[in-house]
Amino acid sequence: MVNEVKVLVAGKFDVLHPGHLKLFEEARKLGDKLVVVVARDSTIEKRFGNKPIYAEKIRLKFLEGLSVVDEAVLGGAGNEMDIHGKEAFPDVEFSELNILLSVKPDVVCLGYDQPISEERVLEFANEHGLSLKVVRLEAFGEELFKSSKIKDCVIRGREEVLSEFVPVGVKNKDALDSVPVVVGDYDEIADWEMDPKGYFLVRIDSARGVLEAAHCSQLGVIDKIFEGKKPQDIYYEVYKAGLISRSDHASYLGKELHKAFIALKRGLKYVQDSEIEFS
Repeated sequence: MVNEVKVLVAGKFDVLHPGHLKLFEEARKLGDKLVVVVARDSTIEKRFGNKPIYAEKIRLKFLEGLSVVDEAVLGGAGNEMDIHGKEAFPDVEFSELNILLSVKPDVVCLGYDQPISEERVLEFANEHGLSLKVVRLEAFGEELFKSSKIKDCVIRGREEVLSEFVPVGVKNKDALDSVPVVVGDYDEIADWEMDPKGYFLVRIDSARGVLEAAHCSQLGVIDKIFEGKKPQDIYYEVYKAGLISRSDHASYLGKELHKAFIALKRGLKYVQDSEIEFS
């Protein structure tokens, strides 16, 4: 049996953007399993002097929702001691080095702008008897997709909006009876229109614990099947495949996948286009 090749990527991942997705996709090509290490809040504050926008548990959830990521874990707490009781490279983020002792990756992928050197990672690995290789991945759209630049744009934009914004209150709060109310009454048959790119058949496989969405470009002809343990696993792949052209179809698929997910988790029967029957 061939041993599983484990690839590790580490970082803050405070503002996810296409550059991160490209990093994950390229790293995943180098092995069989991609483990992403998320830096702790305390580590970021200590090393960069400011708190992250999103707390560590939220950043972890973001990454767990990506199908390209096989496992997401939190890094260490900062200047921890290594297994020999001495501080392990205090100038380097703990999650990028001491975490190697528990994950034991075969490949460590570094982003193009991560300050840690390939030599330092190999030095740490050799000192602790780990066998791995280090790969420095190329930049992808660094002029657009860089967390610090995105944060700066957001902050500048917010300041510009706040400088021009004048609170006016609710002008019609005393006349809400005159505000039109839209009552939804969607008919699954009369109002349904097929997406030009096809439709999906959703079901659950309770034995394997997965959701399935079969795509049909023609009536009754399945051309691709997507599966995953969470709705997000399927959303991401369907989006990448470009198989939805209508926003109402995207909403419908999301609704059905979440119904199927609830049924799967609670051991209930799932039938597409039917309400879940809770006992």
